[in-house]
Amino acid sequence: MRQEARKKAVEDEMARLEALEREKEEAKRMKKEREKARKEQLKKEGKLLSKADKEKQAKNAQFLELLRQQGLVLPGGGGGQVCCFYF
Repeated sequence: MRQEARKKAVEDEMARLEALEREKEEAKRMKKEREKARKEQLKKEGKLLSKADKEKQAKNAQFLELLRQQGLVLPGGGGGQVCCFYF
C-alpha cells in the first residue's frame, strides 16, 4: 500500500513538472511571436534599421548639417530641401 502511494506521488510530481515545462515552453514561444510581430511592425514603419542603414542615416544627417552650415539648405524647407545656386 505504501509503495503504491509513493508510486502515485512520484507520478503526480512528474506530471506536475511536465505540465510546468510545457507552460514554460508555451510562454517562450509566445514571447518569441510577440517579438517577431513587434519587429515586423517596426520594419513596416521604417524604424527597424540594420547597422549599415544606421550608418548611412548618420552620414546623411552629417552631410545635411554641413549643407545647412554652408547655407545651402533652405531653412524650414522640411525634408532637407537643398538650394542649388550655381555661380
